[in-house]
Amino acid sequence: MCAVYSFYAKYCDGTIVREELESHVNSMISKIRISSKLRGFLSRIGLEEEVFEAALKIAISFHDIGKAFFQDNLVRAKTKDCSKTERMRPIEYLSFLGHEFLSTCMLHETLNNSTVMQVEGDQWNYGFEYIKGSILFSVLYHHHALAFREREFEILSEKKSASMLDDGSIHYLSSMLEKHLGSDISARFEEALSSLDSEPVVTKTCLQDVAREINPFEKQRTRYISVKSAASLNRLLLSYLLVLDNLSAMESRKGRHLTPYMRAIQAFNRYYLE
Repeated sequence: MCAVYSFYAKYCDGTIVREELESHVNSMISKIRISSKLRGFLSRIGLEEEVFEAALKIAISFHDIGKAFFQDNLVRAKTKDCSKTERMRPIEYLSFLGHEFLSTCMLHETLNNSTVMQVEGDQWNYGFEYIKGSILFSVLYHHHALAFREREFEILSEKKSASMLDDGSIHYLSSMLEKHLGSDISARFEEALSSLDSEPVVTKTCLQDVAREINPFEKQRTRYISVKSAASLNRLLLSYLLVLDNLSAMESRKGRHLTPYMRAIQAFNRYYLE
């Protein structure tokens, strides 16, 4: 089985940080907590805890899956040297520019016409069109602050297809999904890859379909989940995904300088999620 990594960097002091995708996902899922503050918020907007947790696990499991297409994309850049002077030294790292669009389109194909996971309660089954839109929203925008439109343009021009993945990579990704989400969703994922085999994974059509999916106001209202709840779920899933993503990455880079952003992530987690 080939190993698919979610992060690789070689710093100027010789330190190499390398994190396997499955380890990253395992770490994020292990950190899920339904705190009293979060429980109260879910209650106010009428969302069942089981629904939120199931949606979050899907978002976590898929958010970086597009990185499987970038395992040879090693680039070099210059940064300030380790003594923090103005002298620039090279570092090497894997670039995953635009992976979130690949993750989103594969997720869209996997969730298409199927609730996939069995979750207790009517809200998941009858409100799944809203819930699916929120999951897609969180995966698509988990790098929204990093030149989103430029990344979209770049990935549309690259035309990556599922045929780029070897059998080992597909088995690795499918096994990871089965572990956290069950055999139904891993089987649907493999079917989705087969349908995309000779076609670009990310197309304008896919992104247009996703845009409609993530807009709760374009969907028919149901008594199981309201438009307000769906819009709140968009923001809530994205916030929680960002926090868990960064906390997990922080663990793999122990000993490195904490940025103000990472400190803010830690504070948000302590106050709202622990």
